[in-house]
Order: sequence, then structure tokens, then C-alpha cells
Amino acid sequence: MEALLKEREARPVQVLEERPVAARRAVTALFFVNGTLLATWVSRIPAIEGLRGLNHATFGLALLVVAACAIISMPIAGALSARIELDQLLRGKRLSL
Repeated sequence: MEALLKEREARPVQVLEERPVAARRAVTALFFVNGTLLATWVSRIPAIEGLRGLNHATFGLALLVVAACAIISMPIAGALSARIELDQLLRGKRLSL
């Protein structure tokens, strides 16, 4: 019985030591990928403006609208996810609010 208790006590310590390393690596990878994608997209802005025939003001307004819509939709998505189970939300089942 004592051996079993010692084994149970040893497991969480090992898991707790491994999790921060894996989490740190995952967060680092996500930040790297996000930064790379953002830098690539931002460097293409002049080409996108020229391709679509937009001036700086029009393109800036389009970016502002995208950001405003994101700010508006995030609380709505949070409220929906709090009211609806995750699997139903991801599958897009009919929502009955």
C-alpha cells in the first residue's frame, strides 16, 4: 500500500515538470508562426493596394472595419460558447437560443 502511495505522489511531480516545457515550446512555436505570417502579410500591403487599385485611406478603412468587426464578434462568440456545448458549436448544429 505504501508503495502505491509513493508511486501516486511521484507521478504528479513528473507530469508537472514536463508540462511547462511542452507548453513553453508550443507557445513559442505559435508566436513564431504568428509573427512570420504577420510580417509576410504586412510586407505585401503595397502590392495588395496596387493590385486592387486602392489608395492608403481606402485600404486603412478596410483594415479598420475588419478590426472593429473582430472586436464586436469576440464577445458574441464568448457568450455563445458559454451557452452552447463546444461540440455543438463546432459542428454548427442548429442553435436554439
